[in-house]
Amino acid sequence: MEDLSKEIKSKIEEEAERFKPVYLYSQFINPKTETVCQSIHIHSPGIYLLGNHIKFDVPPDMEAYLFRYRSNPEEAIGQLAGIYIESDYVILDLNGFSISMTPRFFAMQRYFNLIALNNYPFPPKRQLSTNQYEMSGPINNVILDSFYAGKYVIIRNGSFGLCSNAAIHGCSCEHVHFENLSFEEFERSAIYLNAPRYSIIEQVYINRPLEYNPLSGLTNILCNFYRLNKVDLPEETKTKLETFFNKIYQVNDIDEFFKLDKEIYSSYINLSQTGNNNVYGIHIESVMPGVAWKIYIYDVLLQGIKKNYKYSEIYHEDMSCLCNLPKQNLKKEYLEFDETEELFGACRAELSRIDPNLFRTLKTEVGGIMIHGGYKCCIKKISFINNITDFAVRILESRASRINNIKSEKGYYDVAMLDLMKTEQCNIKYISLDSVSAKKMIHNIDSLGISINEIQILDKK
Repeated sequence: MEDLSKEIKSKIEEEAERFKPVYLYSQFINPKTETVCQSIHIHSPGIYLLGNHIKFDVPPDMEAYLFRYRSNPEEAIGQLAGIYIESDYVILDLNGFSISMTPRFFAMQRYFNLIALNNYPFPPKRQLSTNQYEMSGPINNVILDSFYAGKYVIIRNGSFGLCSNAAIHGCSCEHVHFENLSFEEFERSAIYLNAPRYSIIEQVYINRPLEYNPLSGLTNILCNFYRLNKVDLPEETKTKLETFFNKIYQVNDIDEFFKLDKEIYSSYINLSQTGNNNVYGIHIESVMPGVAWKIYIYDVLLQGIKKNYKYSEIYHEDMSCLCNLPKQNLKKEYLEFDETEELFGACRAELSRIDPNLFRTLKTEVGGIMIHGGYKCCIKKISFINNITDFAVRILESRASRINNIKSEKGYYDVAMLDLMKTEQCNIKYISLDSVSAKKMIHNIDSLGISINEIQILDKK
């Protein structure tokens, strides 16, 4: 793996260093507030460095951003990523700085990746012609002239904070390398890669993902009904909605959401702090055509990941159901913002009548490293410390995987530390655990050719 890491880095650096380094703050970022209110697109090879922290924030015209209908479906639910890397041979050096969302933008933009390795975060559904792609994802009728998948990209030397989806997100990427990075306060994944090939993740620290979304599902549903032109809100309802988001606009910390007037906003804030997302530290899968080929995950520490055992009634699948609905003629009173639980229940019932999937009770799943659909993937020198999750590592429907030098301390697992499902030819060596982690060590369902060597219980008497 070390040879492959050096080979990939050397090839990218040789090509990228032909260009003069570019500091991103000089072009896009307000140096006083460290905020940027637009997406940053990298279209050319080269070395790009941060000169200060980046906090993605709400555009100045908040009302237009949240409530104005956009005829271009690609922009229907707002900005989907902070930095888009749309070129081969790019080195993004965080230079010791961090990238995150502001709390108010996090509350308003419910799907957002801090870095996207594509020009659109969802893969093509099909190619219509030479220069036309019909895209998948929650929004219908997104047609792009091109689809870029990241190749020969290095992201290194910094940290990622608050975000409402993944810190780093990519589809069909090849020869991408992430090193010396730390992640916290992500809502779904630190790193998410769909059908990557020949990629390396090393020297990574993952700590304390978010356990809940501060806003209730109702708030987002009403806002997106209007934004997606699914319903015409009564003027007074729109005014109340805008008032609520104007309150949010003043928020500078996640905890401040829960200090808003509970009597007025109890239906719109997740006061019970229920979890409503599956959460993974590193999530590698292949849900689109292709397979996750030769992914190397090396020298990673996952710490303080805690499963939220409260279930939540939420709208399903990142607005997929909502976006596919025909335009509705909802009764006016169901869209009124009011402090009464009765009205919240009535609105929920009306929305459930339209589509039962808009609200339903879901059991969330939390894990450390998930590989689904992998081939010749390697996980080595991984530490799990003080986590309460379903699993530390899950290998699902994969072949020829290697797991080497795994350590777990104070790990409480609902399924098992190692969860193997429908997997073939998995070689596991050098596992060290304390007696707590060893209570549920390995879970195996319909897997073949599994070899396990050298397991050590650290505090065994």
